[in-house]
Amino acid sequence: MGSTRQYPGGIRLANEGERLSFQDLINLANLGNRSALHLLAEILRDALGSAPASGFFGSSCKVTSSGGLNYSIATGYGLYYDAAATSDWLTHYSVIANIATVNGTHAAHEANPRWDIISLAPNTLDDESEVDQVRDPATGTITPTTIYTRRRWHRTVTVTKGTAAAVPSVPATPAGHIKIAEVWVPATSGDVVVYDVRPRIMLGQDLARGLAGPGAFADCVPGTGDELLVEADGGGMYVFVDAANGAEFFYEGYRYHGAPGRKAVTASDATHDRIDLVEMHYEGYLVVWAGTPATPPAAPSPSGDGVVLAEVYVTAGATVINPVNVTDLRERAPIATQQIQDGAVTEDQIGNNEVTQRKMAVKIAIPDISVGAESSDVISVGIQIRDAAGNAIAEVVRCRARVLGATGRPEDDPTEYTLAITTGTTALPTNPPMIASYGVMVFDTTADGEAAFDITDVVGAQGGVWLLIEVLNRPGTPAIADLGFDWS
Repeated sequence: MGSTRQYPGGIRLANEGERLSFQDLINLANLGNRSALHLLAEILRDALGSAPASGFFGSSCKVTSSGGLNYSIATGYGLYYDAAATSDWLTHYSVIANIATVNGTHAAHEANPRWDIISLAPNTLDDESEVDQVRDPATGTITPTTIYTRRRWHRTVTVTKGTAAAVPSVPATPAGHIKIAEVWVPATSGDVVVYDVRPRIMLGQDLARGLAGPGAFADCVPGTGDELLVEADGGGMYVFVDAANGAEFFYEGYRYHGAPGRKAVTASDATHDRIDLVEMHYEGYLVVWAGTPATPPAAPSPSGDGVVLAEVYVTAGATVINPVNVTDLRERAPIATQQIQDGAVTEDQIGNNEVTQRKMAVKIAIPDISVGAESSDVISVGIQIRDAAGNAIAEVVRCRARVLGATGRPEDDPTEYTLAITTGTTALPTNPPMIASYGVMVFDTTADGEAAFDITDVVGAQGGVWLLIEVLNRPGTPAIADLGFDWS
């Protein structure tokens, strides 16, 4: 009987006159489990990982804390794929079953903080027994003996204590286990912070591909709030996704779950600034890719293994990551432009001051604003940030402006256009204000929520330009951008 995924089914053949042992009977029971689980492995196969998905369903086995050093593991089920399994009768896809809540306490606080991890591994438990007459095969003696009559799926719980340090590292996950939580144990005293890092199993990685409908992006973080928002608290060289902000995301047309987490940022360079890139890997964990220190610095290229969430500007000699140095780059689930706008805007409809106070939901590109031959190659744009009720926001608002080509797609060559701010201030990075690889400017409005800048068509007569305005530091408050356009 083959033990690989290529042989998910089959039966144990019995021949007339054959002597069957107790192990043969056990193998018959195992074969039923093996066949069902191997077929399930194909249904739950992770196309990007090219293997059956290991993880948990819904809120199964989620770790929480009631305060102090306490932890609690909820009931539930998961599946673990063991590519190294060799048994002819046992499955490569094993069940993790936690049928009762597990409560425990982490080791005591130390002088420095540390990371602990909690992990689960598949196991079995013999849990029903009876007294029966059992014959000793060697002597033939029959003796009343307590024997187990049922074996069920179970789990092994392991809490791995990390090493305390000023900048501690997360300990390695034990072999054969799935990590379900990273736990921050603060120095000296205080409540632990639990980060739920369970990989989530979702049906249909190969069966149902991605998003549908007009205006949908393949790679995005759906929602309008703090889903997978990357933050910093100014307490050290860390960035994190808050424990409450885990969320689903879409990558290459597939649906995944991104877990909260706290990740260390590489130590700063003594001389040059650096831009790091924060991604959510498709397996659901946070990754920080360090850029190259330089003047001016540039962000590293995306890895291609997940969605980009943020950039982190690491100044020379920095010992903490301040919140203002984290730029939110999440692509949110878009709304088709025709669903929210008044109608198409073309060059024939735009004259001096003809389009003013045009309300438009942030994160949606405005339609084709032409910079054709009959007019100048410069458009002056003024914005006023307003809340969802239409009231002006009287505060400094950090925004991202992206200039796109005539097709309205971010992969268009951003070097065809320049963006120069005329009212407000350029935010990170300060030099250059236009990041060539993205065609993006991050800027702060005035104290009245206003800004203005010029878009220049460098090449000339390109037939149109699209503008995307996004509010970065008000992710939980849908905002409105009033845009005024004026030919220069």
